[in-house]
Amino acid sequence: MLFLKNNIQEKIIKDRKIKFNYKFSKRKNLVIKIISRDEIYICSPYLLSQRKIDEFVNKKTDWIYEKCNQMITKDKNTLMYLGNKYLIIRTKNKDINIKDNNIEIPIYFTDKDINMWYKNQSKIIIEEIYSKITFEKQPIQIKIKKQKKRWGSCTSEGNIYINSKISMCKKDVIEYILYHELCHLVYMNHSKNFYSLLSQYCSDYKEKKQWLKINSRYMY
Repeated sequence: MLFLKNNIQEKIIKDRKIKFNYKFSKRKNLVIKIISRDEIYICSPYLLSQRKIDEFVNKKTDWIYEKCNQMITKDKNTLMYLGNKYLIIRTKNKDINIKDNNIEIPIYFTDKDINMWYKNQSKIIIEEIYSKITFEKQPIQIKIKKQKKRWGSCTSEGNIYINSKISMCKKDVIEYILYHELCHLVYMNHSKNFYSLLSQYCSDYKEKKQWLKINSRYMY
């Protein structure tokens, strides 16, 4: 039996439910990529049978479980801010404070409180960066909002939405994301003209894009 299309399945490995994303392409080898604490990608050649894929994955179950647990440890013990990872320290303080290599978080703070802190920081940083740049076309508004899979988006009406956790990224990467969305005010696509315009404002945009690809798994 062959997988004819990309698909998603949920499987239990030991005590953990993990989402398996099966992706097929012209690649030659079968590869497992750990995306988050409960999600992995199985990247496979087009014509590899389900039986062979399952055999490969079954041999890797201990490795998958270990890597997913490592992701959980990272997620629970560290947070990112402006591109740096900080060890979480719970304190009796009233506000979040960054000191040395630690991020001090009040004991009573919930995930909702932490997300609100990120949103407020993101708003301050975006306003700071936007005030220092110039662009040929202005958006109707720039709004900070929760987005699950995007760092930024631009509507045909001219509204730009920036991920509320953008303050997790380095400042130069945040600037790249902002320019990326501003360029969509001119080209609502990813054509050669779009990237030509983007390169005028962010000549090393490929490096910034690669940084996001590598680090996004620690920030979502």
